[in-house]
Amino acid sequence: MKRDKYHWLKLSPLIVLFFLVFAWTMRSQSSVTVFYVVTAVDSIGRESAFSNEASVAIPPGKSIALAWQASTSAVTGYNVYRSLTTGTGYVKIGSTALLGFTDLPPNPPTSLTAK
Repeated sequence: MKRDKYHWLKLSPLIVLFFLVFAWTMRSQSSVTVFYVVTAVDSIGRESAFSNEASVAIPPGKSIALAWQASTSAVTGYNVYRSLTTGTGYVKIGSTALLGFTDLPPNPPTSLTAK
């Protein structure tokens, strides 16, 4: 069977498709899902129970802007917690008097430390 000099062109769409799937897979693997909860703190330091959990897939080196609704109780601030496991293992990453917080998880966020 004789091959013409352009036989590789017939394979190129498959190679491109493989490369795109491989690149997408590598990109997906580099993101890490992180879980957040917030607590409200009153003027004498009492802390509420955790809020509902929010999760996000974070690409390396990206910051995450969190926002929440104000507590219906009189509070002086909020504590923000992060975990790599849903429902457990939360670590306090900061406090704020605002209704939002920007987090820049470790790159990659494979371990969590308190601030």
